Amino acid sequence: MRNESAMTSGRPRVAVVLVPGCPVFEASIPYEVFGLDRRDIAGPHWYQLSTHSLEQPTVCLQQGFSIPTSPLEEITRAHTVIVPGCHAIEQTVPRAYTDALAAAAGNGARIVSLCDGAFILAQAGLLDGGPATTHWMYTDTLRSRYPEVSVDPSIIYVRAGNVWTSAGSAAGIDLCLALVREDFGAAVANEVACRMVTAPHRSGSQAQYYHRRALGTNRGIPDPLPEDILIWARGRLPHGLNVTDLAARANVSHRTLTRRFHQHYKATPQQWILAEKIKLACVLLETRIDYDISVVARESGFGTAQNLRQHFRKHLECSPQQYRSSFAAAASR
Repeated sequence: MRNESAMTSGRPRVAVVLVPGCPVFEASIPYEVFGLDRRDIAGPHWYQLSTHSLEQPTVCLQQGFSIPTSPLEEITRAHTVIVPGCHAIEQTVPRAYTDALAAAAGNGARIVSLCDGAFILAQAGLLDGGPATTHWMYTDTLRSRYPEVSVDPSIIYVRAGNVWTSAGSAAGIDLCLALVREDFGAAVANEVACRMVTAPHRSGSQAQYYHRRALGTNRGIPDPLPEDILIWARGRLPHGLNVTDLAARANVSHRTLTRRFHQHYKATPQQWILAEKIKLACVLLETRIDYDISVVARESGFGTAQNLRQHFRKHLECSPQQYRSSFAAAASR
């Protein structure tokens, strides 16, 4: 149970924990969502925000920005504690940070990380046994370094009891708005989002943003096929490219083709073909707004709109139309 000191005059305290070198953007999100006076829409019990660090009286963020801070031990009296990010994921923070976070959690505080701040929560043992996420570029590292954490690279944010983690950068906005929604209801959260000129809730997952890099490569391992054949294969996607066609064009056996793709991409040729189809469909959705979904499905090799929707739901966790709504306008600028 949270102690009563987490509330000041009925206003929940939000404590932002800043480590030296914390990314400026992530650090600014709690200020924008919780730090501005929004009592005109939320009533008298809007949040009180404070910043805390071992560094006194200020902490230096990336690019030389300095922010005044209060003592770190004061976060144990907070209603919500937010860790916006760390300086470098390969570094550990002083034990004073993890001890203070563990004490705050033990006192009933809601503990939140934005982007790679999840590494600090993991270091404190606060993610053990529960689902968590971070920026998709770092999910494999988080999983390998903290195997007791169930890392999901696709989701934008996730809650595990009283601990919340978000994906990279702007996903922190989604998470913070979700906290407002929990505390003050959807109408207030929607109005805050409106004032920030952002979506109250985004559809889909991180997969929308890293799909074009979904297949990793083994550096130092040659491409599985010559570039001209890979170009040919991509050009054949609308015509129903399959593994047999690819092996025949490369003049290799099915087994050799499979071995080469596994060595380079850690994937089968069929998985590569599917990934290329999804990439092509995304490009068409972004750039050819005159194409309806059935045309996109045909031109990207999925055949039918239903087949395209099924694969988008499975791999990007959104519909083709939702993807187009998110990315087509940006691509046309």
